[in-house]
Amino acid sequence: MSAIHSLFQSPIDASHLTIVNNNIIDAQGNVVSNIHNNLIYLLAVNESDTTTAWHQDANTHFDYITHYHQDAIEVDYFHEYVDPETEHENHRIHQIIWSKIKSKKGIILDVGCGRAWVAQHALPLGYDVVSMDITPINVNKAIQKYPHQNHYGLVADVFSLPIRDNSVDVIIASEIIEHVFDPDLFLHKLITALKPGGQLIVTTPYNECIEYSLCIHCNHKTPHNAHIHSFTLERVEAVMQKLASTHKYTSTFANKLLIKMRTGKFFKYLSYPLWRLIDRLSLFFIYKPKRWLWVIEK
Repeated sequence: MSAIHSLFQSPIDASHLTIVNNNIIDAQGNVVSNIHNNLIYLLAVNESDTTTAWHQDANTHFDYITHYHQDAIEVDYFHEYVDPETEHENHRIHQIIWSKIKSKKGIILDVGCGRAWVAQHALPLGYDVVSMDITPINVNKAIQKYPHQNHYGLVADVFSLPIRDNSVDVIIASEIIEHVFDPDLFLHKLITALKPGGQLIVTTPYNECIEYSLCIHCNHKTPHNAHIHSFTLERVEAVMQKLASTHKYTSTFANKLLIKMRTGKFFKYLSYPLWRLIDRLSLFFIYKPKRWLWVIEK
């Protein structure tokens, strides 16, 4: 039996679940959920209504599950980029993440799977990939775009994570943590799911100056791109100190000056090592990074 068949647990009470004949089965043999086209639905919706400092100021709640379901309807994350600079920037984010992965096999959990680039890259190399998102729309698209017997789509919430403790080799959470209501709890939940020696790899904007608009519906300020956290050096250090892990590594990358100069149209032809060298040198002389990279090993 594949390791992925015993990967899951109930998002409500953490009881063990097993995949048997395209069904999710609990310990009593009851069918919890059906699996169709490798899509697994284990979303607990009863804890989705919460708050953040921004929502407290507006005296509202952050129903993030409803928000991101609507977001998936309004935004197609699988469209091809029109802006070559954005395409190049995202390509380099993917490369720097992949360069940090130590495991050559095993299970990769892609949290907030986006365009499912992790599945695209990892499946041909023999990994088992779980593309996870809070909405079935994005997960369905991921499975349809990269169909594979070792590619599972998981509709779930990190804060009620249906993944067993100590079970995943690599977790990737790229450009996600700035959106969640509790970054510390978010990291804790993911680290708990890692095997000993496993890696959690996170990218997020560096020291972002979050911009706001006045919402036409509620007349409260609304952060652009739904970013509700900005990670300064001090905040990252405070977050890292709270984590129980054997190794924590952070670095910055993607020089804002080079991006503003639209160098991607030239740099896209460079190999990753050469681009990374140029990026590091440019940050040494003009320290204007756009992205954080965090690698957390259990």
